[in-house]
Amino acid sequence: MSNEKNIQGIGPLRPDSIKLPELKFELPKFNPIFNFKKPAEPIEPKKEKNISKELHDSWTKVLPRLSQEFFDELTAVSERLNCNPEDLAAIIFKESRFDPAAKGASVYGLIQMDATALKTAIAHANKNGHKLKSVTISEYNKMPREQQIKYSEAYIQFRIDEKNLTGKKLSGGQLWTLIKRPSNIHNKKFINKLQRIIDNTKNLPLKYETPYSLKHSN
Repeated sequence: MSNEKNIQGIGPLRPDSIKLPELKFELPKFNPIFNFKKPAEPIEPKKEKNISKELHDSWTKVLPRLSQEFFDELTAVSERLNCNPEDLAAIIFKESRFDPAAKGASVYGLIQMDATALKTAIAHANKNGHKLKSVTISEYNKMPREQQIKYSEAYIQFRIDEKNLTGKKLSGGQLWTLIKRPSNIHNKKFINKLQRIIDNTKNLPLKYETPYSLKHSN
């Protein structure tokens, strides 16, 4: 009887005796039909907002003779006082219509100061190292607005320091209160009332554009 492991002349199989052919697989390459990658667009440098020029362009629609130099100085003053230049411009317009020769009841100039306020402002400025020429109220009233605004700044700064608001961001309502009625600086109702007037005044130049109704259609 023949060995069962040797059937029909076939010997026992060993794993290493079987050699399979080597198969190589390559993934097909596909070319995209559409190219969704757009070339990178150059990034334009961000334009800085020129508030001084915007104020000049805006308010000269109301009063054409206002100089760019005045609004350059006004913007610089607002930075030092830590307030909004648009608010400061609106306040000065309400006080004097930007007229340095404006006169009220014993008050004069851009923010309607009296002689005592002017003297106090000059003394406070010089005490704090800011050289400000001593002038009479009459001399002050004859100054061009570009120069007179420095005295306005000195008075407002005096009130800021007096009320312990130095270094704090001031709203338009607070700023005007310091000019108009400093004793009400903690009266929120009074401050908010003045702020509403300021906000309405800031829209005044729009009335000189055409058509005004389109600016406020919404």
